[in-house]
Amino acid sequence: MTISGVPTRSLDTALKFLEDEARKILPKGYVLDYTGESRQLRTEGDKFLPAFTLAIILIFLVLAAQFNSFRDPLSFSSDQFRWHFLARSFSCS
Repeated sequence: MTISGVPTRSLDTALKFLEDEARKILPKGYVLDYTGESRQLRTEGDKFLPAFTLAIILIFLVLAAQFNSFRDPLSFSSDQFRWHFLARSFSCS
């Protein structure tokens, strides 16, 4: 079955609604199978946070190796975040 239209909600919200309704309507033993973006969202959707966490740890370890200290990367990172937000609030156009 192919469903098309103008999206008014996120794909994840639409899939959750579809799964809830299918659970109510379809007899036991039926399963949903996705294609395209829907399949990618269901198979890879929960892998972002672990990958992001690993990337932050890796960046911290590289900075610690460059500074020869575990304390300096934290102060460097906090300074970068501070300057980023300070520059946004005082930007000149």
